Parts: sequence; structure tokens; C-alpha cells
Amino acid sequence: MRALQLATALCLSLLPATHINAATLVSQFTFDSGFTDSQGGASASGSGSVSGGRYNFAANQGLGVSMGSSLLTYSILFGVELDVISGYRKLIDVSGLSSDSGLYNLNGALRYYSPTSATGGTILANVDTVIGVTYDGATTTGYVNGSQAFSVSGGLGTLSAFTMVEDDTATGKREATSGTLDFLEVYSGVMSSSEMATYTGPSPVPLPAGGVLLLTGLLGAASLKRRNSRAAKAV
Repeated sequence: MRALQLATALCLSLLPATHINAATLVSQFTFDSGFTDSQGGASASGSGSVSGGRYNFAANQGLGVSMGSSLLTYSILFGVELDVISGYRKLIDVSGLSSDSGLYNLNGALRYYSPTSATGGTILANVDTVIGVTYDGATTTGYVNGSQAFSVSGGLGTLSAFTMVEDDTATGKREATSGTLDFLEVYSGVMSSSEMATYTGPSPVPLPAGGVLLLTGLLGAASLKRRNSRAAKAV
């Protein structure tokens, strides 16, 4: 049994770091274990509550995230349910809550605001929505449920820390709402539009072909050993 456990651990160690090939997963919060980052690439805290695998927040109970190292190009994906979608509702702030710039919901659409603005996609109140945003060093692109909502020159910039679902002081923290975050992932590198189109959130990573064969063989060998042991006892 010990040998089987070790072999299984070996197979799991062969898993790719992420189910996305074009970008590397560096941080993942599923809120199943508080504010634990399963990848160890960031730390997070917030004044909301964590329960049932979700981060529950009232207006301006944001989730603050500090990256272990700055990212020049990246992708951020998160699942969110907003209680109110009318007007501006800030989703991501990278200014330390000092600037009006950032990613917003605006009347049920995803919007990047200032210095240039772009809007698209459909966000419904009280409905889980998967939102993605990428920055390639020159362009910020937003996605709603896998479909591209906008692409704007410039935008977010280098990522070292950011705040989710909390408004900035420039607008008196009026542009926020309550809701829940289901998950948050940060990737080093830019996911393509085709990858965004098939992305639905964190999911179990399948074993690579070699790992599947190895684990199947080990399980078969263990089963055969048990049968032989029973047969020997019966003689």
C-alpha cells in the first residue's frame, strides 16, 4: 500500500502546472480554505467573509491581493455574482484605490475606464459570471463568459498588487456593490481568445497520458498482488 501511495504521488507530480497551455497559473483562490492561495504566488485578505467556497462581500468589502512578484504580462480570471449592476461598479483596481481607472461593471456591461474607455459583454444581477482580463504590455482585453467584450490600448499596466470589488477614494467609494466571488486566478502571460472561450473556471487537471498508464499499471499490479495473497491463504 505504501508503494502504491508513493507511486500515486509521483503520478500527480507529473501534472502540468495548469490546464491552460499558453499562460502559467501563478495564483489560485477557490475560497475552500479561507484566503489560501493553492499556488503560493500571492496573498489575499478582505473584510468580507469566506464560506461555502465563496468570498462574500458587502459594498466596499474588497479583496486585496499582493503578488509575490510583479507581472509585466498577465491574465486575471474570476467568477463573480453582483447584487447590483446599475451604474458603475468597480471590479478591479490596480492603483491602491487612489484612481478612478480600472475594470468596471457599467449597467450590466464590462467596461475599462480611463484614459481610454471600452465597453462590452453582458453581466446579469445575481447570476454567476466568469470575467477575464488580459494585459500584454500594450493592450488590455476584457472577456465575459468567454466572449471578448473589449480591447483597449494601454490600460492596466504592470501587476504587483490589486483590489477586487472595492471602489477608489477618487469617487468617494460610491461605485461598489455587494455580492460574492467564486474564485480568482492569476496567470503569468496572456491567454488567447480561444482559450478564454473554453474556460469555465478551476477544474481538476487530467493526468498526462504517461501518468494515466503508469497509475493504471500500478493499480493493476496492486490488485493482482491482493488476489495472489488471497489465493496463497486459501491453499
